[in-house]
Amino acid sequence: MVGCAFLLKISQALNDAKGNVAPFGGVNIIFAGDFAQLPPVGETKLLAKLNTSVESATGPKGQDRIMGKLLWLSVNTVVMLKRIERIRRRRNESTGEVDDADPEAVRFVELLSRLREGRCTEDDFNLLNTRLVTQLRPNWNECRLRNVPIIVSQNRLKDALNEKASIAYAARSDRDLHWYHATDARSNGQMIRETDSELRDYLLHRLHSGETSYTVPAKSKRITGFGK
Repeated sequence: MVGCAFLLKISQALNDAKGNVAPFGGVNIIFAGDFAQLPPVGETKLLAKLNTSVESATGPKGQDRIMGKLLWLSVNTVVMLKRIERIRRRRNESTGEVDDADPEAVRFVELLSRLREGRCTEDDFNLLNTRLVTQLRPNWNECRLRNVPIIVSQNRLKDALNEKASIAYAARSDRDLHWYHATDARSNGQMIRETDSELRDYLLHRLHSGETSYTVPAKSKRITGFGK
C-alpha cells in the first residue's frame, strides 16, 4: 500500500542512490498491485484527487503529497490482468497432470471480481447465501477444518482464537506449550511489581493486543519444536 508521500520517498531514495535528479533516479519502475485494495494507512492514496491550492497551503507535507501524485501521473503504461490463472488450472496430486479447476471455485472467484467492483448480481447473492454456516451445518471436528483461516474484526476475538488454537495444536501434537508474560512499566518508567496482583492480572489477561504497546499480546506463547 503506497501513498503519495511514500512514493516521493521512494523516488528521492533512488535519486540519492543513482546520483540522478530525474524521477526515480532515471530507473524504470514497475508497479504491481490491486486498485481495489485498502488505502494506505495515514497516507493519501495514489488515485485521490488533490486540491493543489489547499495542499500547498498545508506546508511541506502537502507539497510532498502533490509531488508524489505527479510521480504517479508520470506512469505511462498500464497492463490490466483480468484472468486468474491460479484458480483456473490445478495440478492433479495423483497423476501430476494439470487439470481444469473446479467450476464452483471458478464461479466463486468470478463473484469476488464483481464484488470488488460493486457490480454483484442476484446469482452472486444467492451463491453467498449457500455458504452461510447456518446453511452448511459443518462438522467442526473434521480434520480438514482444524487449521482453516478464520477472519474476525476484533483483536479481542483474534487473541482468544489464537490461544485456543495454540492449546489445541499442542495437545494434538503432544508438545509443550510455553507462556511468556510481558514485563510492564508505568508511564513514569517505574516497573510494576509482581505483588501488585490485581493490576498484573488486568494487564495480562484483560487487555487485547490492540490495547498494548506495539500491538503485541501481553501473553505470548510458543510450542516446543514449532517453527524451527
